[in-house]
Amino acid sequence: MTTNSMRHLFFILSLFFSCTIWGQGDALPAELTAQIDSVEKVLERLEGKERLSALFSLAQFTEYHPSQQKKYIRRLEEEAERQNDPKMLFDVARLWGSNYYELGFLDSTLMMDQKAEMIAREHQMYDGLFLTGESLAKLFTDLGQFDEAQEKARAVYDEAKETGHYTGMARALSALAFTYNYMNRDEEAEKYFKETISVGRMAAVPDTVVLIQAMTDLAGAYLNQRKYEQTLAYADTMRMMLGSIPAQWQTNYAFEADYFSGCAYSDLKQFDEALHYIRRAEALLSTEPSPHYTLMLNQLYAKYYIGKEDFDKVLEYKLLIAHHYESKGWKEDLASILEDVGLCYTLLNRHKEAAETYAESLRLTNELKEEDFYKNINELRTVYELDKQELLTQQERERVRSARIIIVALAVILLLIVAISVMALLNARRAHEKNRLLFRQLAEKDHLLQLEIVRPLDTDKQTTLQESQAADSLFDRLDRLMQEKQVYTQPDISRKAVATELSTNENYLHNAIKEKLNLSFSGYISLLRLEHGRKLLLHTAADSSIEDIGEACGFGSRTTFYRLFRERYGMSPSEFRRIAAEERANG
Repeated sequence: MTTNSMRHLFFILSLFFSCTIWGQGDALPAELTAQIDSVEKVLERLEGKERLSALFSLAQFTEYHPSQQKKYIRRLEEEAERQNDPKMLFDVARLWGSNYYELGFLDSTLMMDQKAEMIAREHQMYDGLFLTGESLAKLFTDLGQFDEAQEKARAVYDEAKETGHYTGMARALSALAFTYNYMNRDEEAEKYFKETISVGRMAAVPDTVVLIQAMTDLAGAYLNQRKYEQTLAYADTMRMMLGSIPAQWQTNYAFEADYFSGCAYSDLKQFDEALHYIRRAEALLSTEPSPHYTLMLNQLYAKYYIGKEDFDKVLEYKLLIAHHYESKGWKEDLASILEDVGLCYTLLNRHKEAAETYAESLRLTNELKEEDFYKNINELRTVYELDKQELLTQQERERVRSARIIIVALAVILLLIVAISVMALLNARRAHEKNRLLFRQLAEKDHLLQLEIVRPLDTDKQTTLQESQAADSLFDRLDRLMQEKQVYTQPDISRKAVATELSTNENYLHNAIKEKLNLSFSGYISLLRLEHGRKLLLHTAADSSIEDIGEACGFGSRTTFYRLFRERYGMSPSEFRRIAAEERANG
């Protein structure tokens, strides 16, 4: 079977299974369409909070269909702006963050979560503030920025402690546990998950969703560690808590408790008990279908049949999982699951199909890097949509504000505008001169990065001479690798890959960078990329776009390049390039 034949196989699977897996595409199911239509019919008659509530429901109905959800979030945002409702504007920012997360736009997710945090802080919405703080810390973890994740979680904890907000403290501890679990630091993760539960119970009115989520995380962590007794114990505790959480969450957590029990009993080869919980989970799924839980159920069945060594059934469920990944466009996950499918074919002595499946897995892996370009294009499109929406909102605000201006104040306002314009002009001139001076200083110091790298770190930490020499040697090798091969321009560079290249481990590499520069690995890479970008802005042709230069430096999005460049050099890349051109023109 050729590669084209493999594609045809998955196309056939897509047609065959499309009737059994709900919500895999982004087209709305008939039942959901009917729900939306029923809300739309009464929407025009609603006003005030009732109208906001109805629009919020429409956005929630489509949460599993992010492309469709966008238009409902926009309508909700417009109404929340019109009513000037801070709580709903906070919810809108959270909805945008979730939407972008589903689409894989993590930079945009970060931006919207930060906006939600700002709204919550401005209006002293402490529940929302600490909820968003937890989300931001976990998002940093998803981005592999573990230092930033821990720093954010600890800042949230300190602020929650200062205000006596035990649920906020619990959320911060949950974020810390999540980060340590992601880093495979099991003992720290277990410690902070347990502290989450302990501190959360100290609240005057404990948030039971926070508590049961911590128990869910603990059960999952113990399952990964193959501590089945603890897994089963926390799954049982989750079931006992179901009556204390809001009704809309009960089915979800009941399903996850049964999922953990089914997995644990399957691994323990207690197949009767495993099948009992699998059937329970399947029954729950039939009442509230969800693509995510359908996937989990298929994974659970695959684990069960692996234990029973029934590889025909294992193959059946692995193909279902592969179909889910393919329909979602998750090529990395699809490549991985195809390896499992290939193994099933091998165990079933279907060696030709095994070889073809492994070949398809390899092809998908090779395609992943090519798709990074298209992801960046989508990210730019998203930023454009945000800018456009912000402009439209601002125009509407100005129209309403202008309608309220009285004629008597017009002369005063005009005078203020003139005064402000003069001040702005003067400030702009001063800023331009300041940027020009900064540019000249930077132009005279092309060796800035090297000076910064070799400068000793001023720290109170005492290290032995041997450790210091080892760190110096490792950092020198790292610096040569970066300067000679410019691996920092690779968008997917990781600390693990660099450590492997240098024949060391991640901790030694982290410590060497920390000792020399007091930077994390990601901070060091950003420093190299920014210096590389500065030189490209100086020496590349004017028709090279800022986006192309940012991409050539290894940045995944325009917004990230702009933000970090301005933070480091005090001006935007566009301003830097313009001043450079002026300097060249002036000789």
